[in-house]
Amino acid sequence: MTPLSQEDKEWQNKQDIEIIVNNDNVSRKTLLPVLFLLMLCFLYLGVSYPWLQLSVLMALYFFGAGTVVAVIKQGWGSPRRWYFWLACSLNFFCAAAMHYTGGIASFVFPIYSTIMVIVALTLPGWQVAVVLLIAILTYLAEWFGEVAGLLPRFIIFPELLPSTSLAASPYIWVTPLANVFSLCAIAYLTYQVSFLLKERREELLALNKRLRGEEQLARRQAAENLSLREETKRKIAELERLKGHLEESVRERTASLMDKVIELDRAAQQYREKNSEISEMQELITGREKTVERLKAELNCLRQELGELPKS
Repeated sequence: MTPLSQEDKEWQNKQDIEIIVNNDNVSRKTLLPVLFLLMLCFLYLGVSYPWLQLSVLMALYFFGAGTVVAVIKQGWGSPRRWYFWLACSLNFFCAAAMHYTGGIASFVFPIYSTIMVIVALTLPGWQVAVVLLIAILTYLAEWFGEVAGLLPRFIIFPELLPSTSLAASPYIWVTPLANVFSLCAIAYLTYQVSFLLKERREELLALNKRLRGEEQLARRQAAENLSLREETKRKIAELERLKGHLEESVRERTASLMDKVIELDRAAQQYREKNSEISEMQELITGREKTVERLKAELNCLRQELGELPKS
């Protein structure tokens, strides 16, 4: 099994506290008042109930268990360890209650089964085994104390099992074995159910861990997306600014080019005018040269007629 992280341990302790508080509500705040009301009913019916001793036991358990649960709620130590010691001590209270309510013939023995059911649903296997061993030892110690005459007998239902026939009855020998066997069977079956529940719990813990990882990943992705959106907005603003600057530069460049075009058109017009003037001058010069050539030719003809040599 992989070691649990600190967060998983806190979650597991929280679950343990919730289970223990629910168990306390069942045992101390529900079962104990019911037993007290039953005792009052028996007293009303005339049963010779040792109400003083039982009241003291109930009060000790009520305030002792309340103190342990308060310590568990405050988070002082491991909840399971505190509840383990509470379950161990509860077996001694249960044995004392059995002694004062008829001993081996008491109807309090099912409380042992209730203790083992609650313990098997809450604690790990070795602690369940220890609590079960203490339960068996306290039960057998109370039984042996009665059989050996070390403890006084409180026979509250003499009609069912008279005191005179108790020692000779097979009931006093068969019942302890049957009770121990049933207690072990109840503890084993409950622990098996608890084991399945713990496996489901481990699966839920792993699923919870995976979901937390996915949630953290989703949060990181959301943060990255937010950062990306902010970066995109900044880039868009920068591009808008560059676009405005570029458009302004294009407008300025276009205006400058238009001025250049106008200047070039004006220069071209001047060039065309100059070219026209030059062409006219060239025509005049060409016409003058032709006239000079014609006059020279005529002069040479005249010089020939006069018998003179022509000029080149």
